[in-house]
Amino acid sequence: MFGLDARIALAIFAVISVVAGTAIAISMDSTRAKALAQEMSDTGKAIESISYDMRADLYPSLIQPSPKNAYTALFDVSVIKDENNLRGKWLGPYVHATSTSSRYGEMMIEARKASHADACMEGEPCFLWLTYANVKRAIALEVNSIIDGDKETDPAKTGRIQWVENADGTTLSLQAAKTLTYTGNN
Repeated sequence: MFGLDARIALAIFAVISVVAGTAIAISMDSTRAKALAQEMSDTGKAIESISYDMRADLYPSLIQPSPKNAYTALFDVSVIKDENNLRGKWLGPYVHATSTSSRYGEMMIEARKASHADACMEGEPCFLWLTYANVKRAIALEVNSIIDGDKETDPAKTGRIQWVENADGTTLSLQAAKTLTYTGNN
């Protein structure tokens, strides 16, 4: 009889452990989503600030325009052209980062249309999109809920937060700032 009671107690303890572990995992994703939403919002403001300070669009201000260099410009003036005193107007660093890598993969700033899926063409108004290359889907959904709300009909393709599912996870993007006129390569 003692053995049966011990096994029942052990089974109850195991069920409680599974339930508690699941609750903790969900709570951690929620905490990470809130932190990521705040980080994306702050970095979006930094993207607006660098364009305002330099009085120029970000991509045409880069020595070698690329999504990685666009993000690097937020913390490293060496990727900015030295012409028209652009480096002198740079008042950064605009973010606390010192690389383009994060727990959510590579960070970059892409020039895209209002829909992140659409590429910019020269001479068209576009947006700068802050992109994280590898975010868990659950975190991406919660970040979308925090920033865009829950009433979107197609949340992956509309709003300030948009994403694409891929083999490595979810590529999550925030529409950060409108460009004056896109003139560089993305």
